[in-house]
Amino acid sequence: MSGQWSAVREDLRSQWQASARVRLGGWAILGILSIYGVLLAQDHADARRVELKQLEGELSRLRSLAREKVWPERAAEAERLSQALSSMAWSERDIGLTEAALQDWLRTVPARLGLKTRELSIARVESGKTDAGAAPAATAGSSDIVQALPPGHVLLRARISFDAPQRAALMVFLAECARSDRSLVVERFLMRGQPAFAEIDLRVLARVQETG
Repeated sequence: MSGQWSAVREDLRSQWQASARVRLGGWAILGILSIYGVLLAQDHADARRVELKQLEGELSRLRSLAREKVWPERAAEAERLSQALSSMAWSERDIGLTEAALQDWLRTVPARLGLKTRELSIARVESGKTDAGAAPAATAGSSDIVQALPPGHVLLRARISFDAPQRAALMVFLAECARSDRSLVVERFLMRGQPAFAEIDLRVLARVQETG
């Protein structure tokens, strides 16, 4: 059996070396699989973004009702939603350590995947203030989210860019963001240029620990 496998392997190798058409077909298949993988990872990120947006919208609606009339059932439901959001938040002893933990994650995971980080920035989003580097739609949406956040929570925006990234590695990184137990919502993904350049905007929910 091992002899047959060796013969098949040698035959495939010789065809690969001898035929430009075989090589071209092989690279085309790898390219299609890479593009499919990136699209699949974006689908995962979109689903996580929809889930978080639904929680935020429902919590905002319940708070509006609570201002009109105090209903114990509504208050309990709002508390459950608040706890659900808190469970997804990044949380350390203080917000500075939370930002440091997020930065460490955003450097460590891409490096493990072989991605070369060009720039990484993290900023807090405050209600009524705009981010000059963010897309207009993302800025408007973030302002609404800030107003709907539970007490003791802040919204962070992270932007990370990569030089000459491999599509397969980008696919895995986007999947890691989507699978994360803590909030990492992809707001924007851009890839362009020769050599290739990729830029990703992330929305991150963080919890501020009470002191004293």
